[in-house]
Amino acid sequence: MKKAVNCRMKRYVKSCLMLVFVLMMSLVLTGCDETNKPADKSAEVGSGTTVKEKKNKPEIQPEVTVYFPDSMGEKLMPVKLKIKGEAPAREIINLLLAGPDEKERAAGMTKAFPKGVKLLGITIKDKLAKVDFSKELRENFQGGSTGELMLAASLVNTLTGSPEIKRVKILVEGKEIESLSGHLDLTEPMERFKDF
Repeated sequence: MKKAVNCRMKRYVKSCLMLVFVLMMSLVLTGCDETNKPADKSAEVGSGTTVKEKKNKPEIQPEVTVYFPDSMGEKLMPVKLKIKGEAPAREIINLLLAGPDEKERAAGMTKAFPKGVKLLGITIKDKLAKVDFSKELRENFQGGSTGELMLAASLVNTLTGSPEIKRVKILVEGKEIESLSGHLDLTEPMERFKDF
């Protein structure tokens, strides 16, 4: 009788262990299923490839502070704008060249740069940004001393908001210029304007 009970007990324990083993294996195998792997966010080598991202996760755009002059030419007014972040300095300058939108104009902001000005290039080295504009910067500039000061301050204060830039040098068609209209010395790199 004892032998029969022991035999049944052993079979029962074996059955339980087998059941536990099967359950654990099924959990392990479902955890390794290809469909449950997280999306690979690393870029693939080659042209035309795209990086797969989770659909629910929105793309975060960096925010920068851009300074536009007020309509009276007395001060700079900051506005936070979003950029893609692919070429931040270039994007920021293009925001300045575009000028304030309708809402920002209603708040008293105005465009510092004349019409038709294009950004030809920007280089950043040793915390100095050399910004090269098209000839329209000089040819289409209509302002006096205030306009010249506001344009320079708008550009310099916007760019020096980045930790990589401490000074800004304005070039036109790749060449140094003395001034835009004879009021502000542009031969030397400019640091952040603190009075605005």
